[in-house]
Amino acid sequence: MEPIVFRSKVDRWLIAVLVGSTSLSLLAAASLAAVPSAAAVTAALIGAALGGGLPLWLLLSTRYVLSGSDLRIRCGPFGWSIRLSGIRSISHTRDASSAPALSLDRLRIEYDTSDAIMISPADQSRFLSELKARGVFIA
Repeated sequence: MEPIVFRSKVDRWLIAVLVGSTSLSLLAAASLAAVPSAAAVTAALIGAALGGGLPLWLLLSTRYVLSGSDLRIRCGPFGWSIRLSGIRSISHTRDASSAPALSLDRLRIEYDTSDAIMISPADQSRFLSELKARGVFIA
């Protein structure tokens, strides 16, 4: 089967938080860069890269790929690969715990013996249909 990419659903409030935090980080980095010191400029560059780059990277890269017998999850510099045969259950949740999901409209996937991860595909019904088509039992 051809790999299928599902983008993460993105909540508006999260966009506001990411834009706000990115703006504050860049403003702080600009203020620090005005200090005539190599250490301050270096700290400003690192702060701008982390405070400005990381949120954008997370926002633009969070996706879920069904490929062959695996579900690959990507979120910025983080990645997971889950064997479809290892999925034990999938349930809807609004759990706000840290996860590679940009929305609180989430699916909790329990896999292997005791692992779990939450994701937020924008098209959950198609995502679940594709899992069923690949032999994943969904109660």
